[in-house]
Amino acid sequence: MASFGNILKNIGKGISKYSPTILAISSSALAAASVAAAVYATPKALDAIERDRARTPKEVIRTTWKYYIPAVALFSASVVCTGSSIGIVNKRTSALHAAVNISEASLANYKLHTKKLLGEKEKIIRDGINEDYVQDHPVKDDCVIDTGFGKTLCLEETCGQYFYSDIDKIKSAINRLNERMLNYDYVTLNELYSEYGIKETSLGNDFGWDMSRDGLIELRPTSCLTSNGRPCLVLDYDSSCHFIV
Repeated sequence: MASFGNILKNIGKGISKYSPTILAISSSALAAASVAAAVYATPKALDAIERDRARTPKEVIRTTWKYYIPAVALFSASVVCTGSSIGIVNKRTSALHAAVNISEASLANYKLHTKKLLGEKEKIIRDGINEDYVQDHPVKDDCVIDTGFGKTLCLEETCGQYFYSDIDKIKSAINRLNERMLNYDYVTLNELYSEYGIKETSLGNDFGWDMSRDGLIELRPTSCLTSNGRPCLVLDYDSSCHFIV
């Protein structure tokens, strides 16, 4: 049977974990309560105005302010809860970004040392991974995007979208993105997808490549067969995309 101390500890962990949600709900409840308190106080304030014969704005405020103290206090508490909730969310988001950046740096370092150690074998391993991906994600004709740029079946690895294009068009798209990187320091995945003529994604503006960190984008396509024997070009890149701060 859990001790009372452990129960309190688990309760504390739960409160800490869900504190943004608890604060957001509290903020909404307090805001509603402040409105109710103001509505409740208004008849009393009107009676006080008539009783004291307050006419000027200054007289009205002096006569009625005390009736609205509960409403103001509740609304102030609502603002504090909202601000605290936003602060906790921002702090957790910053911590998550830091963790993602550390993981990305570790992965990039691992890939670099693997490439140095294995040489050409690293490409063979990468090509094998891409082939397995294609085999595990069968292409459906009604889901293939016709970009109007060619008839070669392609798979964009970062989003898993199949589309028809042409290798020269794809290389031209990469060249345009690299030129953009030289001018603006970074490009996003959605910019890449737009150049390919495929669908943008909800996270496409948050991930991409950074010139100072990744250098220019280097395309590393893999030719393989789909599960039904169709030739497919898997679009891979020398450096993986990552979160852009």
